[in-house]
Amino acid sequence: AKGLPLIVDNTSATPYLCRPFEHGADIVVHSLTKFMNGHGNALGGAIVEKGDFNWGASPGKFPILAQPCDSYHGMVFYDVFGKDGPVAEMFGTKGKTGMAFAIAARALGLRDVGCSLAPTASFLISTGIDTLPLRVDRHCSNAVAVATFLKSHPQVSTVSYAGLPDHPNNALIKQYCPTGAGSLYTFSLKGGFEAAKKVVNGVKMISLVANLGDSRTLVAHPASMMHRQLSEEQQKAAGASPDVIRITVGLEDPADIIADLKQALDGIDGGEVPDVLTEFGGRCPADAQFDTKCLLGGQQPDASSGARVPPVCFSTGFNFKGTSDAADKFNLAAFGPIYARLGNPTNDALEAKIAALEGGMACLTVASGHAAQHLAFSNLMRRGDNFVTTNKLYGGSVTQFGRLFKQYGWEARFCAVDDYAAMEAAIDDKTKAVYCESISNPEGIMMDIKKIADIAHAKGLPLIVDNTSATPYLCRPFEHGADIIVHSLTKFMNGHGNSLGGAIVEKGDFNWGASPEKFPILAQPCASYHGMVFYDVFGKDGPVAEMFGTKGKTGMSFAIAARALGLRDAGPCMAPMNAFLINTGIETLPLRIQKHCSNAVAVAEFLTGHEQVQACSYTGLKSNPNNAMINQYCPKGAGSLFTFSLKGGFEAAKQVVNNVKMISLVANLGDCRTLVAHPASMMHRQLNEEQQKAAGASPDVIRITVGLEDPKDIIADLKQALDSIVSAKM
Repeated sequence: AKGLPLIVDNTSATPYLCRPFEHGADIVVHSLTKFMNGHGNALGGAIVEKGDFNWGASPGKFPILAQPCDSYHGMVFYDVFGKDGPVAEMFGTKGKTGMAFAIAARALGLRDVGCSLAPTASFLISTGIDTLPLRVDRHCSNAVAVATFLKSHPQVSTVSYAGLPDHPNNALIKQYCPTGAGSLYTFSLKGGFEAAKKVVNGVKMISLVANLGDSRTLVAHPASMMHRQLSEEQQKAAGASPDVIRITVGLEDPADIIADLKQALDGIDGGEVPDVLTEFGGRCPADAQFDTKCLLGGQQPDASSGARVPPVCFSTGFNFKGTSDAADKFNLAAFGPIYARLGNPTNDALEAKIAALEGGMACLTVASGHAAQHLAFSNLMRRGDNFVTTNKLYGGSVTQFGRLFKQYGWEARFCAVDDYAAMEAAIDDKTKAVYCESISNPEGIMMDIKKIADIAHAKGLPLIVDNTSATPYLCRPFEHGADIIVHSLTKFMNGHGNSLGGAIVEKGDFNWGASPEKFPILAQPCASYHGMVFYDVFGKDGPVAEMFGTKGKTGMSFAIAARALGLRDAGPCMAPMNAFLINTGIETLPLRIQKHCSNAVAVAEFLTGHEQVQACSYTGLKSNPNNAMINQYCPKGAGSLFTFSLKGGFEAAKQVVNNVKMISLVANLGDCRTLVAHPASMMHRQLNEEQQKAAGASPDVIRITVGLEDPKDIIADLKQALDSIVSAKM
């Protein structure tokens, strides 16, 4: 009405909850640091222009945009870049929208002030946005649960959450944000400032941090922090009185968030709480739920800085406290960083998290999934030894086993996934392990882990399970008899297709010492370490297990040997930046896998009903013969990796993978985006036709891993590609 633009800061809502342009805003600004990034690992901001505001209607009011600019030889930004200018015409939006405001902000403000966004920060924020809808949905549902709890607690005076039905702003929040009310709000305490201080100092899992919109739950005491420089009257006007605590509810299991708040609130009447604590908060509860472990498992806040995110440690070497300290670490008499090839604090944090998620005693991260398999078997195998494996495997594993391992004199004995008699018969006195994938790549078949484990254990052998396709969210192989788990962390654990990594996880209760002659690397004296026996020192009955309080239950001799021998000598260490990115990806693992699974069901049902599709291998379909097995081992879902074959054979498969437009043809899986592959032309290309067929990778087969896009968009792209087969024939 006054000829002025409306500028809206949409940081707390994000465009997922509210799109201000639809309600009259002209410019939107964001702190991308918050919910858009969502992981507390990058600073950034954004200016977004709708493009239809007529800056030229009042040149005197908006001279920077609507009058000649000396910096650009008298050019008028609005005339050139506005909705009626030549640039809008070039973009096909003439008369509708332009970009004069954004161009001027870049060409003048950004040029002169120099506040450019670092490319790394841009990359991290963009990665965070990949999961924005999943995260914000969870933020909102958790926020309702936490607000409901706070409202009922006797120490709480008020709760400002607009998502509560009795809140005076509830009707307005529903009008503008029908999907949810976000997760940022405040609550005040009847005990005033002293009570607020006790609560923020008393939380243990929740972090006291000057930020919001993180994947983890954060609290702040505004009167002591962000609003500290304001007067008492200004604080009250801003909703930041001394009795007020600000909270942004994270993605942890809501039961864990509520439990931490409850113990802090219940402690208000329990005496004095010091102003300065001896250690930082933000620690994982011992009894944390899975979702909480994905965020906090294994994490210890940086002791010197209090960094909420595990820092990336770019250091190849680490200082020793003298020669005795160095000698102890090199001789495996003390834990601690030595050299980046053997370990790194950033990798340590990731390893602790993965071990917690799988329910293992120890974990070693390495450069890739292949490297994990290589080191795992190098702990067990010598020339002339063999291992038994199922034949439904990733093509790269088949070639690794059949070429590289063969070169070493290690034999892989392949058996059909359900031929248990053949597995048992293949074992002899030179067999060192049994191996399988939990959910096979590419077909997505679920293995009967317990039955295979029983066969291995009856012969005194360990079962090694590749849990890449299932992840510990869907299946925890240790609970079904596995002894060692390997991962390609590149896939679903990372979830964004931006870093390579692998892991070896040890359960810790296998008795390697029962057969020293069968497992000499682990259970006989090691010349590299002056005759030390790894199992005697690091096994479940050794002094290290006693130090960790797990004596008689679990040890870490397999993981330590893989690090101290295999990783030391072969060198396939994980880069710390990769560890950081994979750790970040795991924060949203439960949300992503839930969406992968629900999308996969929708896509598989569509494919099953399409006339060009011969068969669909998705075990999540009730009609699939493997459905009962997947329900037994993976009750939360069947994953999103499967294959479908086409009636038109190889030519039809080629047309489909070449004609998808949104879906990517990529030699990877487990990305947040939907990916297809033609295994016979790609991962299984080096196999003969018989091996391809055995692996479920015949020429008519397409592998798909269903991503996080809207299922309607995935199905629409597949439909147009499948329908193009018909068009090509006509």
